[in-house]
Amino acid sequence: MIGANSYYDGESKRINDGHATSIKFDGNGSLVFRTAEDGDAGSPITTWQNMVFTHEGRLGVGTLSPQYILDVRGENQVDAHIHSQNANKSTIWVSNNVHSYGLGVDESGEGHLYGNISGSNLMSFTTDGKVLVGDDTDTPGAHKLYVNGSILATEVNVAEVANWPDYVFEKDYSLPALHDVETFIDQNGHLPGVPSQKEVKENGINLAGTDAILLKKIEELTLYLIDQQKRAQQQQEEIDALKEIIKMR
Repeated sequence: MIGANSYYDGESKRINDGHATSIKFDGNGSLVFRTAEDGDAGSPITTWQNMVFTHEGRLGVGTLSPQYILDVRGENQVDAHIHSQNANKSTIWVSNNVHSYGLGVDESGEGHLYGNISGSNLMSFTTDGKVLVGDDTDTPGAHKLYVNGSILATEVNVAEVANWPDYVFEKDYSLPALHDVETFIDQNGHLPGVPSQKEVKENGINLAGTDAILLKKIEELTLYLIDQQKRAQQQQEEIDALKEIIKMR
């Protein structure tokens, strides 16, 4: 054993007060590096922090029995940079006895999170800051986030929606005549101002924009109902007046 402030006398001990280190070859042919915290001179060293190079070519940090080429155990914070000379895909895997996950970079410079050794892609990060969740065969286009699958959330807020359709209730708003709406529906098969089935299939829908469109139609429908109510009331008043005239005859 080669040591700094340590020696072996049936057990490891400190020569002087303070920290201790040692380098030794064990009976299995492994090279062991050890450090110990402060202690009194001559006191036994009962707790070592260990790092070992085994004869199988494994490196263990925090363990004397590494199970992999690099086996790190402990609860300390890790701030490290791992660089690969491989210009193609490089991946780092973490696993337990059941599941494995890999974090890697491909030849184009995009990052990926893989699930299990089969390499199924769970998430991708493009070089221009976009995120793809799920199958990455499609691209996010101009969007920052692309999700291939359903999304569950307890709340979704849209920061801003331009031209919210309260303008429908302004006095100078030109409410389309119902017969014009009917003609448009007969000719096009959908409401005016609402995307057609073909457009939705090709472009999808914008949630905020669609909400604004639907609100506009609800507000227009409300104005139609108010107008019909006024007409019905006026007609009823005219009917009541005619009844009074008939009674007087």
